[in-house]
Amino acid sequence: MFPTVGQQLRETRRILADVVAPEVSGDYAVAALDDVLATLQVLETAWDQILPFLQWDNGQIAALLDHSAVDADLADRIAAARATNPPDPLDFVAVHGRNLELRGLLAEVIGHLGPDAPGVTAYLRQRISRYPMTATSSLPQRG
Repeated sequence: MFPTVGQQLRETRRILADVVAPEVSGDYAVAALDDVLATLQVLETAWDQILPFLQWDNGQIAALLDHSAVDADLADRIAAARATNPPDPLDFVAVHGRNLELRGLLAEVIGHLGPDAPGVTAYLRQRISRYPMTATSSLPQRG
């Protein structure tokens, strides 16, 4: 399919940079536009990596939750989540929803067991290193 999502994002970024940016004045507006351009560039290069990342992440969290020693209520909710069939791997909304559910359960596990819960630190380090959308922009400050 053409244009691809990446191509559309690249062209949108080019139009903003070449047509809109020269017309923008004021430090705040320029900084905001620069951040939008940086965000579009991140999306352009990483949008197609998000679904595989979420699927990897869901598998990692589910495996990590399997080894969690928590209270009965949380253990039951973890068991129910793990017993649920994985969503269609091509359905971004469903895969993302599953990720939110599993991350919520992991947050509860960490709340009960603390940050030293088995495997959590290693998982978080790996997740940070694999996350495909990394940007270093900051919010513009009003003068």
